[in-house]
Amino acid sequence: MEGTLVITLGNLTFLIHAWITDKKHKYLHMISSAFILFGVLLLWMLSSLGCFMPDEEWWCLAAIAPYPLGWLMQCPILIVERNNKRKIRVKPGTPTS
Repeated sequence: MEGTLVITLGNLTFLIHAWITDKKHKYLHMISSAFILFGVLLLWMLSSLGCFMPDEEWWCLAAIAPYPLGWLMQCPILIVERNNKRKIRVKPGTPTS
């Protein structure tokens, strides 16, 4: 569960970067960040209540489903953005600054 904090903070960093640089997929970043944040909050809440027993209560897994869904949404978005960044080439002889 401690890893969820790192993933959430990293995801929020990607979201802030997408908004500052006006990325094409900034709304998808926002949706996936909302899923991750909501899922992490529910995970921590259920854990603090002591009722996180997915073998006995299936609704615990359904409640935290937004966390992995948001995480799985974020990965392809980052891959697509990285591939788009690689396609941009600077012509020889043009100043880069």
